Amino acid sequence: MLVEDNEDDLFFMKLALKKAEVENPLYVASDGQHAIDFLRQAAAGKGAPAIPCLIVLDLKLAKLPGLEVLKWIREQPPLKTVPVIVLSASRDDRDIETAYALGANSYFAKPSEIDGLVEIIKLLRDYWLKHCIPPPVCVEDPAEVCAG
Repeated sequence: MLVEDNEDDLFFMKLALKKAEVENPLYVASDGQHAIDFLRQAAAGKGAPAIPCLIVLDLKLAKLPGLEVLKWIREQPPLKTVPVIVLSASRDDRDIETAYALGANSYFAKPSEIDGLVEIIKLLRDYWLKHCIPPPVCVEDPAEVCAG
């Protein structure tokens, strides 16, 4: 799942995912409230797709800031173990510290060039989607990795 409200950043993220050969399904939430609405439905099993195996979260979002979304995620029992990776333009120490304090699993600064973004996506793909065993909540068989 990608939570991103900037159309340009979304375009480049989709391009980077393609270049990094990530084949997992992608759900995009266009703002903070949209992300919470989707995740609330997924956690309740009410017609939405399954709980995502990985959430990539921007901090500067419309309607509800990313840090508030992260805080909400970590307060929900079915979601609190889902990996959340912050990908933000902010390099502010307060944002970084707060994100980790709220339970972010990693924090990356958005690179200014597509090659840097592809490198980050490959790192995420290899670690979180290929080698790491996800929390049982996001897959039917917890021995499986999130293969999409």
